Amino acid sequence: MRLRAAALMVRFLGADAPAAAAAGAGREAEFPAIWLRSSAIFCTTCSRLTWKPIKAASSSSVSCLGVLGIRLIIPILTRRCLVPLGHSVQSDLAGVACGRYNTKVDRRSFLGIVAPVAIRHKLAGAVSIPIVDTHIHLFDTARAQGVPWPDKQDPVLYRPALPGRYRKVTEGLGIVGAIEIECSPWLEDNQWVLDVAAKDSIIVGTIGDLEPGHPQFRAHLERYARNPLFRGIRYGNLWGRDLGADLKKPEFVAGLKALSEAGLALDTANPTPALIAAVARLTDRLPDLRVVVDHLPELDPATANLRDLAQRPQIYIKVSGVLRRVSGRVPLDTDFYRDRLDAIWDIFGPDRLIYGSDWPNSDPLGTYAQVLKIVEDYFHAKGTAAAEKYFWKNSIAAYRWIKRNARQPELA
Repeated sequence: MRLRAAALMVRFLGADAPAAAAAGAGREAEFPAIWLRSSAIFCTTCSRLTWKPIKAASSSSVSCLGVLGIRLIIPILTRRCLVPLGHSVQSDLAGVACGRYNTKVDRRSFLGIVAPVAIRHKLAGAVSIPIVDTHIHLFDTARAQGVPWPDKQDPVLYRPALPGRYRKVTEGLGIVGAIEIECSPWLEDNQWVLDVAAKDSIIVGTIGDLEPGHPQFRAHLERYARNPLFRGIRYGNLWGRDLGADLKKPEFVAGLKALSEAGLALDTANPTPALIAAVARLTDRLPDLRVVVDHLPELDPATANLRDLAQRPQIYIKVSGVLRRVSGRVPLDTDFYRDRLDAIWDIFGPDRLIYGSDWPNSDPLGTYAQVLKIVEDYFHAKGTAAAEKYFWKNSIAAYRWIKRNARQPELA
């Protein structure tokens, strides 16, 4: 089996691979392009055939192909094609390569790091499409006043999530802009986010938190709408609220009408059949209000009347929250999510879907690269035109966000 895997290695990596292996992982060698493009396939093959938990680089318990896969592939990947992906990925891979993580690395975690990187490199040969991430959260857990979310007991999420960190985790992935979505019901956090956003041009808009039924809603809306980065508010079943119930209140509907007249958008989450029905009723009453339904892949399409929403062109669907945990694990295969993605595509088509990562709320389910890979695989397969609409063009129609630097695209 090892000889067969070695033959596969030569086939995929090219004739230079054995010479490079003999020279050792510490030396650089020039590899044909197919070597980089096939690295995920090779790593998968070797790990399935020969993988053992790595105990030490010199241990006899490490198979020869396991050593080759870890100690040759990772250093070359790090030097040759991971530089744009940022220091966090590089350090993780380098740590595996030099043995720092030997007692903790298994096949699944190894592939979880390497596969998205190799696939991203393969996609680099295709048309480069800029990406505007329409769903990230910003907060600073180090603030004196604290934050209403996330919970202090959350070991993954409870750390500052600011533009600088977002730039690092998305480095090299084609992200050129992002829209911040509220994660606090505190009024003054609308201004805090706007102040943070003003300092970094990667933030092209913010969606704040205001209560349309509040007596001071119009005054608050006027205050924040003076800032061109303020693109709307989010209201749904978050923070103990109920959009369906509130639609029965005339003052609430009047507030949303003011939002529409200001040219701003309404985000709504988290999707349930009742929320979907409420959005339909809302847009019947306010047909000019642009509405973005967040995280629709979290909802089983068969449980809600999505086709009713599809008849309303002012409603946009955020294909975010795609990854989910099933039986204690998070599948990272695009095919696992294909049924729901197909249903959403079939109902809403290419002109109404927009990309959102839900970072950093997505961190417990996967890395940013893993979250992005699922939708990249799916939408790139639909063709360049469809992928461009999903990754940035539709977001302009939904949010009318503000271009702030030369890397950010604009409609002709």
